[in-house]
Amino acid sequence: MFRRQSSLERLWNSALGTFRLARWYLIFVVALLAVTDLLLRVGAAPPTQRHDQVLITIPPAASREKVASILRGAELIRSRTVFLIITHVGYEGRPFVPGTYRMRMDMDLFRVINELVAGRVAELSVTIPEGFTVTQIAHRLKRKNVIADEELFLNLSERKSAEFGVESPTGSLEGYLFPDTYRFTLKMDPRLVIERMVGDLKRRAVQPNSSRLSDSGELHKILTVASLIEREAKTPEDRPLIASVIYNRLARNMRLQVDATVLYALKEHKSRVLYKDLDVSSAYNTYRHSGLPPGPIANPGLASIDAALHPASTDYLYYVAGSDGSHVFSRTFGEHISNRRKQSL
Repeated sequence: MFRRQSSLERLWNSALGTFRLARWYLIFVVALLAVTDLLLRVGAAPPTQRHDQVLITIPPAASREKVASILRGAELIRSRTVFLIITHVGYEGRPFVPGTYRMRMDMDLFRVINELVAGRVAELSVTIPEGFTVTQIAHRLKRKNVIADEELFLNLSERKSAEFGVESPTGSLEGYLFPDTYRFTLKMDPRLVIERMVGDLKRRAVQPNSSRLSDSGELHKILTVASLIEREAKTPEDRPLIASVIYNRLARNMRLQVDATVLYALKEHKSRVLYKDLDVSSAYNTYRHSGLPPGPIANPGLASIDAALHPASTDYLYYVAGSDGSHVFSRTFGEHISNRRKQSL
């Protein structure tokens, strides 16, 4: 004869069954979490112990999937899936900063993500010397990996000055790219590089001399004279003296006959100008054309700009380079010929 279970016993057995089910469910969840944690740890580990550095570029508005593919292609992460899970759970709402990054291959996934979220883009120091032309600047920036598109940099610099707030009669930014040591990121948009360099010219040279250089025509003239000084002077003492020669010859409507303008017309850089070079057909050839050339022949530094603004007070009309790089100045053509003979001995 079977004994009927009481209500209390039925309730107890039901509770016990539920507890057993919950226990197995908890064990399953814990095991699942443990396995997931292990997989995520393995997936987040550095893909290699090599210390090699690689460059990657994150384009603007890149999706997480696109970033994951870039990182996996560069072998900076082990798994696209792990990357997407971790960024979705732990970095939701924190976008990746576009730019070019220099990363080590032994970085773990969390450090890689933190670099992208913080925007620690790769930077380097680049020195643009005084007297560099636009073409020389473009070559150096390309070689240093600051810009990827050298042709675009040259096109903007040689023809699109108005886009950068510069009223250059030639349309060129020659003379307006301020020489200095810059901190640039890698593979920058050439426009941003040009904006930075033109902005530095305005801040460092134009604003402190606003009474003279606020007029675009006067600025262009001063930069043109300064570029001639920059290419001709080899010592600081010579700069204001060469400036005085330029202004004195202009006042007398004499041709400037500056060798550096001939080299600019020839698009060559050599130590000696030959007589045949003087026949080059160009508005920049100051042996054939009176007055200043159409625009600067290089990008002058502050010292040459200051000399163009404050020339020495002399009546010199000629100069000849000495063996030590300094110049000997003279007032008459006869003195100039005598000085040339002395320097050739």
